[in-house]
Amino acid sequence: MRHLFIVLLLSLIPCLPCTAYTPGELDPQTELFQRALSGCGLSLSDLRVNTADRALWGGDKYRLPFFDCLMDEPLKISPYVRRLTDQLLTNSGNAATVLISAQSRLNQGVRLGLVGDVLEPYQKRVQELGRVNLAVALAELERYAGKSDAKPEDYTGSSYDSLDAALRDNVALLLFVVPDVLEYRRLGLTEPIKSLGLDPQEVYDRVVKSTFADEQNDDIGGELETTLLIEHLLDKVDFPLLNTGATLLTLAVQRVFDNLAPRREELAAAAASYWRMTPLGLVIIGQASPSDGGAACLLSLGGNSAGRWLHASETTSYANPVSVGISLSGDSQYPPRMPVAAGIFGYGILADLAGNDHYGGEFGTQGFGLFGTGLLIDSGGDDTYAGVGMCQGCGNYGTGLLIDLGGNDRYECYQQGQGYGFTKGVGLLLDAAGDDVYVANDTDIRFPGPQTKEHNTSMSQGVGNGRRGDYLDGHSWAGGVGMLVDGGGDDAYSCGVFGQGCGYWYSTGILVDKGGNDKYLGQWYCQGACAHFALGILQDDGGDDAYTGMMNMCGGAGHDFSVGWLEDRAGSDSYAYPNLSLGAGNANGIGVFWDHAGDDRYLTKGITLGQASTAGSGSLRDFIMTLGVFVDGGGHDTYMESPAQEGAEPQPFSFCGDGQTWSRPGASSPALPGEHGCGKDAE
Repeated sequence: MRHLFIVLLLSLIPCLPCTAYTPGELDPQTELFQRALSGCGLSLSDLRVNTADRALWGGDKYRLPFFDCLMDEPLKISPYVRRLTDQLLTNSGNAATVLISAQSRLNQGVRLGLVGDVLEPYQKRVQELGRVNLAVALAELERYAGKSDAKPEDYTGSSYDSLDAALRDNVALLLFVVPDVLEYRRLGLTEPIKSLGLDPQEVYDRVVKSTFADEQNDDIGGELETTLLIEHLLDKVDFPLLNTGATLLTLAVQRVFDNLAPRREELAAAAASYWRMTPLGLVIIGQASPSDGGAACLLSLGGNSAGRWLHASETTSYANPVSVGISLSGDSQYPPRMPVAAGIFGYGILADLAGNDHYGGEFGTQGFGLFGTGLLIDSGGDDTYAGVGMCQGCGNYGTGLLIDLGGNDRYECYQQGQGYGFTKGVGLLLDAAGDDVYVANDTDIRFPGPQTKEHNTSMSQGVGNGRRGDYLDGHSWAGGVGMLVDGGGDDAYSCGVFGQGCGYWYSTGILVDKGGNDKYLGQWYCQGACAHFALGILQDDGGDDAYTGMMNMCGGAGHDFSVGWLEDRAGSDSYAYPNLSLGAGNANGIGVFWDHAGDDRYLTKGITLGQASTAGSGSLRDFIMTLGVFVDGGGHDTYMESPAQEGAEPQPFSFCGDGQTWSRPGASSPALPGEHGCGKDAE
């Protein structure tokens, strides 16, 4: 059954400029970086991946300007990411602003509303038509779909007359917007597909099957034929036009959200009920649950919503381009096997205004975009989100957003979630407040990867990813942007391999936590670490935090022309890390660790605390820089080396300590001239 749905209001966040700054303007502690680097004959200008060197390896089609901006001058990471995420949290109650900011990371944000209210003409029609506005809107949807004889009186009757005026007016506003949203989608998506000589529904079926067919297949492109099809789509689809439709719909949903929120309890008590079938699916207001179809637009007035959503915020076929659901009241229990807020070749939006809600699902849910936009907004309550993969803010060639405005929430998935962005995609999980728990399941091993069969490949909690084809078919695609932003509270994060501010293959992964006493647990490539031409960032701005990495590449570690960045701004923190950590560069990567203040404790071993390893191979790589940088900006700190034998006591390091500056030899044997490691502790 085809459906139709609606979205939220967002303001506009300007794109952050990529202008040059002096070191002192970036942060006063930048001077500590200069002092550390000078010990091994380097300066601040050397703290970057050389673009020309990196280009010798290629594989970066669809590389993003946002990625280049930070990779070209990594010291911008601290102020730029902090400002960007501060703005996201400031505007968390304005979904359109968040959407525009997220899509601007792809250079595809469309700033509707910058000069005037784009909803004004639709609102004017609502007011001028009065009581018949909803009936007119429904008839116009029929005519848009080709039913030329549709008349407003076909949609009136006793149930129509009993509707509260506010409900009628706001649903009419949403429906008046939909034909224009569909035009943007036609011009941006349908016509480009047809210009390739392809049938849109067949393309939908092939891409969806490839994306979800093999839950353990890390190659998102699937077989070569489908890979080439997707590449043709990526080259042809007009993403700015497609995103214009998403922004317009989101603005309308936000307007309805804001209009109805003050009266939600009163409206829920009224328990009005109205439903009509349209070519796009059912339009339902109230508690109606017809058994003969899904909901295009569902406005739930109150109570437990279990079993009533009828695919109300998931686009289930190419002919179902818009699907919107709004719940005004109650503790909603969303069915466990039904995706919500999924925009697949279209737009899927779910807005829940109140209650302690449970969101269940498996793949492609809770803010998932695939050549479209999926948006989930939850206004508050202690909520639980459970999924398997591609969920909780996941964008694959599209936009996936999950915005939670408050409460002590729990997020669970296995992989590709909690802020995950694939090629030409952005995924954002934005949690404004509360003591939250983020779990990428690493006990039930369903997705083991090449690093270790004993842990899942998580790709979750602020992770960017791309398609690596250099050893497959030569069709490599630069990755997207994945972001997890938490506004504060005592939070806990756990994952397996690849997570917690991590990037892979020309992508950007960001995890930012604004405060609280937080705990981070990961295995390999986690907590500001990355691999293969990528950028991984973890930034924690306050609290006494505990960081634990169990296996390798953790805590500010960059591998293979990547930059790994871990920055903790305040608090007395503890770090327990293995080899390749705490400012470790590997194979021409750069690792940066920066703790600004506090009495910190370091327990680690191996290539760590500002050290580099190129592992010379007799290739061009031997001449290219590998760099590890460690900076602790203040406090009374303890540096201990993990014992080689189980049961032995840790011992203090001989080369580092409070108030010391150090440089470390390269870990390759023999040492290579491009290997540099350094550290600075400021008492």
